[in-house]
Amino acid sequence: MTATAPLAPTPLTITTMPEPTSRLSRFVRRQGWTTGVALLLLVLLFWRSSQVPSFGAFEVRTITAGTMSLAFLAMAQSIIVISGGINLAVGSMMVFTNCLAARWMEGQSLGTCVALALVVIAIAMALSTLIGVVITVSGIPDIVVTLAASFILSGMALFVLSSPGGG
Repeated sequence: MTATAPLAPTPLTITTMPEPTSRLSRFVRRQGWTTGVALLLLVLLFWRSSQVPSFGAFEVRTITAGTMSLAFLAMAQSIIVISGGINLAVGSMMVFTNCLAARWMEGQSLGTCVALALVVIAIAMALSTLIGVVITVSGIPDIVVTLAASFILSGMALFVLSSPGGG
């Protein structure tokens, strides 16, 4: 029979508290995307103001309406690509939801427009969920499903708003 040595007590490890961080560093870490979009907007405003002699509210509206929507679209696509997929229907989804909003919001009050904006967002979420379910359940590659969905959504956008207009 072999004798085993008694187990020596293990020293206690002391855990130190992490160093406190500043409010700015916590904000940047938690709101990185928001900070990036705000910085992009500031750069675009500065760039545009250096080109136009009379920079005013119209130029700010042009930048926010035209450029920032594309920036949001690129951010949505980048999240999908970073996670390992691809979605070719993001642009068509944006066009379709813009057509729905333009058709339904024409001549409506602010409260109604806010409610309709929430409905349009819910429709976009439902359609995106449907696309994701089709990809998951069928096993068809995401590039094929989203390409087909982009054609369908573009056609639906033309059906909703066949010519420029809306409100």
